[in-house]
Amino acid sequence: MTHSGFLVFRTLVSLYVADLDGRLVSAMVKGKAREFAVGIVWWMAVAIPATYTNSMLSFLQAKLACAYRTRLTTHIHKQYLSDNTFYTLGNLDDRIKNADQLITVDVAKFSDALAELYGNLAKPVLDIVIFNWKLSRNVGGEGLFVMTLLVQLTANVMGALTPPFGYYLAQEGKLEGQFRFAHSRLIENAEEIAFYSGHFWEKVVLDREYFALIKHINRILRRRLIHGTMEDFVVRLTSLVLLISDQIRMGSLWIITLCSSSILQYPWKSSIIFRKSYSKYPS
Repeated sequence: MTHSGFLVFRTLVSLYVADLDGRLVSAMVKGKAREFAVGIVWWMAVAIPATYTNSMLSFLQAKLACAYRTRLTTHIHKQYLSDNTFYTLGNLDDRIKNADQLITVDVAKFSDALAELYGNLAKPVLDIVIFNWKLSRNVGGEGLFVMTLLVQLTANVMGALTPPFGYYLAQEGKLEGQFRFAHSRLIENAEEIAFYSGHFWEKVVLDREYFALIKHINRILRRRLIHGTMEDFVVRLTSLVLLISDQIRMGSLWIITLCSSSILQYPWKSSIIFRKSYSKYPS
């Protein structure tokens, strides 16, 4: 409940800051120094609860990840240390070669991802509802429909062009486990390897596992670079189209700000907040 409350509060603060930025620009365009100075003071005052909210959300998410990891680790230890399961995995069953990697590192990563899941799902849904309500008051139902249609079209295009990063991360974890298992195997059989002078072949095995991991990571980095460039281009192009269409339809000043939230591409944690100023260009 506390986490949900802070998510709602952060969205409301974002809306207020967007509205305040519009009034600041309006005061600057009209040359109202006193109104502009008051707006700057309010903007600095709002920064205090805003920064506290962001820090508190990070803290609550970390606490949630720790709680998930504690419950998962307790359950795994109970199953792992019952009926000699640890002995079976290590000596009789070779289907799981890196149990230590799975219990320690992978459980921690899974707990972090699970804790992030709630915020990554709840905040975009909340942002969409509140931002659409705010936009409908500013631009009307017709403008909101056009924006929503364009945003949805862009999200579908990006979804079709986005590589399967989840699968890539799963493969990376598997390769990390294999590399760690190769080192564990070397330590476990160090006496036999030294006696038979098998260090050369063990080096070959370690190098093979390591370079397979590095090759996979480099492939992910290249695809992230291409995807990030394409995503940024689509976001900027969409905001430009919306700006031009609004200038033609309304003839008023719009400030379109790209920031990390949810409307345009909530699965990828980036969005567009449309901030409307409350004045027209001075004649």
